[in-house]
Amino acid sequence: PPTGSSHPPPLDPQMVQGATLAASALYQKNQMGTVTTLTNAWGFGIGYESPLQYQDKLLELASKQTPVADTLRQIQQDNKPPSEASLKYLDQQLKLAHP
Repeated sequence: PPTGSSHPPPLDPQMVQGATLAASALYQKNQMGTVTTLTNAWGFGIGYESPLQYQDKLLELASKQTPVADTLRQIQQDNKPPSEASLKYLDQQLKLAHP
């Protein structure tokens, strides 16, 4: 391919799968609580993030930060729901990158 191609490099399938699992868990943790549900219902969805939005943000962050990419790969390799420590780390990184 020519230098300066506008096509991004292909995504690592393990990282994508890890991001999918982490995004689902973060959505459940951050968006499904009673307060959040009421805020979304009566607050016109301000602050609402869909699982796909979580996944997109995680993949964007992973493309810039190797530790995030490694965490997503590890989540996929563990073949079980993400640990609380992994979710806390990813959530913190997302908040730092997207205040």
